[in-house]
Amino acid sequence: MKEKEDTLALAELAASPLALVSWELDKGRGRLVQWNGAAQKLFGWSAAEVLGRDPLEFLFPQGEHKRLAALLGLKGEKPPQKSFESEAMTKGGRTVFLRWHNSPPEGKGAPVRVFLLGEVSREGRGSKNFPTPKGGELDLLFQRSLDLLCLVDREGRLKRVNSRWEKELGYREEELLETPFIDYIDAEDKDATLSAMGRLLSQEESLFFANRVRTREGSFRYLEWTGFPFGKLFYYAARDVTERKTFQEELKKRLFALTSPWEELEHLELGEILDMKEVQEIQDSFSEATGVASVILDTKGRFLTKPSRFCRLCKEIVRTRKKGRENCTSSDIFLSQQGATLENLRPCLSAGLLDVGTPICVGEHTIAYWFVGQVLDEKADKAKMVAYAEEIGADPREFAEALEEVPRMDREQFLKVVNALYTMARQLSLLALQNFQQGRMISEKSEAERKLREAGEFLENLFQNAKGPILVWDPNFRVTHVNRAFEELVGLEAREVVGRKVESLFPDQERERYTALVLKAQAGERWEGIDIPTFGEGGASRKILWNSSNLRDQEGRLQATIGMGFDITERVEIERLLRESEARFQSLYSHMEEGVAFHTLLRDEGGRPCDYVIREVNRSYERILGLSKEEIEGKRATEAYGVGEAPFLENYVSVALTGKPQQMEAFFSPMGKTFAISAAPWGEEGFATIFSDITARRSIERERENLLKELAEKNKDLERILYVSSHDLRSPLVNIQGFGRRMEKDLLELKRLFSEGERGAEGFPPLEERMVKALGYIRAGGEKMETLIGGLLRLSRVGRTPPVLGKVDLQKLVGAVVSSMKYQIEEAGAEVVVGELPEVWGDSGGISQVLANLVDNAIKYRDSQRSLRIIITGKGGEGKALLCVEDNGRGIAGEQREKIWEPFTRLVSNDETPGEGLGLALARKIVESNRGRIWAESREGEGSRFWIELPWEEPKRAKEEE
Repeated sequence: MKEKEDTLALAELAASPLALVSWELDKGRGRLVQWNGAAQKLFGWSAAEVLGRDPLEFLFPQGEHKRLAALLGLKGEKPPQKSFESEAMTKGGRTVFLRWHNSPPEGKGAPVRVFLLGEVSREGRGSKNFPTPKGGELDLLFQRSLDLLCLVDREGRLKRVNSRWEKELGYREEELLETPFIDYIDAEDKDATLSAMGRLLSQEESLFFANRVRTREGSFRYLEWTGFPFGKLFYYAARDVTERKTFQEELKKRLFALTSPWEELEHLELGEILDMKEVQEIQDSFSEATGVASVILDTKGRFLTKPSRFCRLCKEIVRTRKKGRENCTSSDIFLSQQGATLENLRPCLSAGLLDVGTPICVGEHTIAYWFVGQVLDEKADKAKMVAYAEEIGADPREFAEALEEVPRMDREQFLKVVNALYTMARQLSLLALQNFQQGRMISEKSEAERKLREAGEFLENLFQNAKGPILVWDPNFRVTHVNRAFEELVGLEAREVVGRKVESLFPDQERERYTALVLKAQAGERWEGIDIPTFGEGGASRKILWNSSNLRDQEGRLQATIGMGFDITERVEIERLLRESEARFQSLYSHMEEGVAFHTLLRDEGGRPCDYVIREVNRSYERILGLSKEEIEGKRATEAYGVGEAPFLENYVSVALTGKPQQMEAFFSPMGKTFAISAAPWGEEGFATIFSDITARRSIERERENLLKELAEKNKDLERILYVSSHDLRSPLVNIQGFGRRMEKDLLELKRLFSEGERGAEGFPPLEERMVKALGYIRAGGEKMETLIGGLLRLSRVGRTPPVLGKVDLQKLVGAVVSSMKYQIEEAGAEVVVGELPEVWGDSGGISQVLANLVDNAIKYRDSQRSLRIIITGKGGEGKALLCVEDNGRGIAGEQREKIWEPFTRLVSNDETPGEGLGLALARKIVESNRGRIWAESREGEGSRFWIELPWEEPKRAKEEE
């Protein structure tokens, strides 16, 4: 019937004055399948000219192709749009603007249908007006569509539906308009539907979703929806997929039900174990025979079958109201749970008609309810029943009219119907149980066959994929089966081997011995690693170790013998190569210049590594360390080396436990030697070391480093001296040169005066006075240069003569310095306080000069506003002695603190304070030559502290190494 309706609709469209163009889109290519007379009139081409052609070839301008591909989803970037506009070309070259519509494929793999109805004007392009006004040309398509179509406003109310709603769901258009679309959706699908509707509110172009929609009679249909926004309204189009969905779900449920354990029967549904078409026929026949309404419900009150003989009162009035529908569902479940007996006959909890139900069970588990009724008891209070109309929002008059149409039946007659219902339900329960048990038996048999098949496949897979060759022969010594590993071994396919005698696979030289072994295996003697060479690929002999077993039937008769081999040809060759490699390693190990040792870690009671055992050493180890193998192999490191802690334990633990090798250079104080060591993991919690003695090399490198450092320092000093000396020497030299030129001029003037006889009685006083002064300046400049050069010579001598190092008693040394300078101290009115001073290691003469320079500087740069106080203190510790010379003099400005150590640097002019600015420069060089350092702390106007750090004792090589 439906196919006839569809054919009729297409015929009407083909004859319509509206242009109809339809083309199928499959795998990116289009093909025109419909082209009616109106289309020919619009475009100018006849159907014969265009049908079967791709419209992209002639109908659309080149510039539209890329956009069309995106709109139709050909690029795969976005889903295809349900509706879109485009330009098209007529046969005469005129441009028209069209609106196209996509129709989803009718089944998996089916092509998409794209169709056109009508022409869109240039002005109307992109219009958001409602495109399907009643009576318009597009209304024909809207009403004749094979899908359910509707328009919904932003509040979710239905504004327009087509005729398919009544055909598929039973609702008339006037019932649906202005009602909430969501009210017709199954409760379990409402959230997903609301989510989809929300996406349309955000103006997404299209969407796809599925849900269950309630029919007017109360059952549900599965619908698949598409939708897109259109101005203030939203288009929805749905296709009924109930039969496909039901079939898929029933198939899935039945498969699950047949394999479910008995304890899960309460989750079964009727459709999983009975054919619902047959159940529907039984229900319909029962209703026709008894004259009562009938339907089968699931345990939640939802319809499993289509209702039979439902009266108009229940179907069109009560169940179409929300409250009435809810009351009906509650009543159906309650009455069905009570059971079909005379005592349980009562009006339903909704409209008050006589109803009854009985469960359908599988064993003790209820899986559905068979509900019958909708008959009027003659004794019922009709006025009370009509009053129920207002309670559910129905029209009382319409309710009363429908009530008069309800079949009447007395309770005794209805009880007979109930008894028949009980008998039918019990038969259905029995049939359901039998089906379930039969299904379980079939399922168990299928499962057993599957397991047997899988076991066979597993064994065959295991046989074929075994790494070792497997050979099976019968009692006549004929090969019956070989695996892939055997084929690869002999270089032959199974068909070339099967049927041959077993002995033909062995080399000729000792075939008799191998044949005897085969006979023993067949007699019941098992092979356990028997070495039987076998012909390999190309005829070469392969060394194979064989095991065997026999297969016998229930009577003990021999069926087959299985030989399972392990090819050890490569292993034997590898073992030979390993022996050769071991020999080469031993030779290298014994004769190499570096020392080699192997060790294993030892742990304490807490599991922490605490020591290691020396397992093996080579000859060079003995030579380098002076220890013999007999003395140290098998001993702990602490014992072998006579130390409290195993040497370099932390490094070796890291190597053994992490597997990461390390390289290091380390000084071992008990032997006074420096070693270059490479450590690598060895065995389980073990490590190997390769080492060489680099003590001499490190000594040479250290001396070289010291010399380079000393040379660099001397170069720096030389640069500073050259810079300062060139600057300071230039000043007196300029004076000498300037006053020399002046004397030259004065002498020339004097000569002229003599020659002209202008000498007076007193001579030439002005010239003589100037010349005397010039000579004085020249002499002063020469003396300044002599002083500077002398200072440079003294500065250069420091470090050229090695200091005489030894123990120095600073207490005595400072006392001697203070005594030698007693005159200067008293002359300056100064006080010198000397605290407890430690001994140091150094050159007493150089240290004495440093202290004298510091005291002298304190006297020179004292503050005239206060009495000078000099404090000399010291302390020792951690191998160093620290000496401090503190004064309360003028202090040093922050920017001058580093400059004071440069030669010829003075903080005041030469006229104020005598000196040449070399005292602190000499002090620094002397202290550094004594392996010490000197620095200053000072604030301008507050005084200064000069700190001297010197070794407390003679530096040892061991400490240098560390």
